[in-house]
Amino acid sequence: MSKGWPVVLLGLMLILCGCQHTATPTSQQTKVLSDHIQRWSSQMHASRAFLSYLKQNPAGAQTLQQFQAKQIAVLDAVARRHGVQLEKYEARQALDRYQGQLSEMDTSLLIADLVYCLALELRFGSIAPQWIDPSWRRYQNPELPVSVLKELGPSPYFRAKLELFAPQNPSYQRLASLLERTPLRSEPSLNNRYFKILANMERWRWLDSQLGQSYVIVNIASANLSLVHQGDTVLSSRVVVGRLARQTPVFSATIDELVWHPNWTVPATIWQQDILPKIARQEIDPHRSDYNFFRRQGGLLKPVSADQFVELDPTARKELILVQLHGPKNPLGPVKINFKNPYQIYLHGTPDQQQFDGDELALSSGCVRVEKAVELAKRLADLGGVKLPDLADDDRHVPVKLRYPIAVHITYFTLWVDRAGRVFEAPDRYQRDSLMASLLLHTGAKVKLHY
Repeated sequence: MSKGWPVVLLGLMLILCGCQHTATPTSQQTKVLSDHIQRWSSQMHASRAFLSYLKQNPAGAQTLQQFQAKQIAVLDAVARRHGVQLEKYEARQALDRYQGQLSEMDTSLLIADLVYCLALELRFGSIAPQWIDPSWRRYQNPELPVSVLKELGPSPYFRAKLELFAPQNPSYQRLASLLERTPLRSEPSLNNRYFKILANMERWRWLDSQLGQSYVIVNIASANLSLVHQGDTVLSSRVVVGRLARQTPVFSATIDELVWHPNWTVPATIWQQDILPKIARQEIDPHRSDYNFFRRQGGLLKPVSADQFVELDPTARKELILVQLHGPKNPLGPVKINFKNPYQIYLHGTPDQQQFDGDELALSSGCVRVEKAVELAKRLADLGGVKLPDLADDDRHVPVKLRYPIAVHITYFTLWVDRAGRVFEAPDRYQRDSLMASLLLHTGAKVKLHY
């Protein structure tokens, strides 16, 4: 009996090799498939991506031909749960329009396109953040390789695999559950809560799928900050954010430095639009202020005395750089939390703690003032693997680099659900919900994804 096993194994290997050989598409079969894709290109969002995929990987024909009509019901169910208008895609319309008239290959291709579109939208959203605010930036590029379709063919796990493309953050998942329980009126309006939920789900899709093991998240709308470590919020704080005319931008970055007793290099906008007019109105005396004036000369900063400043004409004054040293009047307070970004935005303390007692918290020129700035910085130092220096009261501008940088996400959420299932809403400080709802509402039948 044992002597026969090698023969049996050899036979099985030959059978498997034969199956594999016959399943491998020929160049002619790949060409036929490409012709079908080109024929349906006007109804397929991913036709170019599919053709490129086949050109680079002829065996990919098997991937694109594996899809079956029975998957459509699952696609519709997943789309409903996440508020995706699946009918806006031409592929979905074609499947309904030509039902019973399509070849098996055409059906597979249209469903493959629909699966790809839904996965792409679940992962990155359907509208571009820049449509809401030109300064809004993604943490990562919205790219999805066609090869992901290999794992999305018919199987008992198809829905579970597709659901993984949506944000797995519990905050997003709670919104999705709320959306399922929220009726969509027959005549949707921009004030309908359904679209408010949908707008905030879309904002979650714009974030990185992995926020980080430890991260800081600032919600501009609720004027609140949270430090999250391993899924638990270890610190919460009220914050002051940018006023309507100088909005705090939405973006993600990495905290890499804490500055204790910081000096304040005044941004050009504040210098030219706020402080210079006060000097002109004699509300600030250059000789008695704690500001220091500098002129950029080559790669160096050259001090400019108060007497020299007074002699300068208005145009020359605008070119100066203003620095305020640490002290009781320094607007950065005891600590500044740095992260590289193109907006000159950072987290910092403030000498005026009373501003956090009011209801109006959109007061800054863009940076985020943190009520518990010192406590936050200490926890960041601990999570970032550094020890804090012993500081005397007169120590000024003492930078501390984090050994392990920590992600920070500046966000804008106007509705969320807590772990207990309670729904909270925040004021739409920057008046963005209506535009978001309008774009989501009117992404109509002929509109494709922006990617």
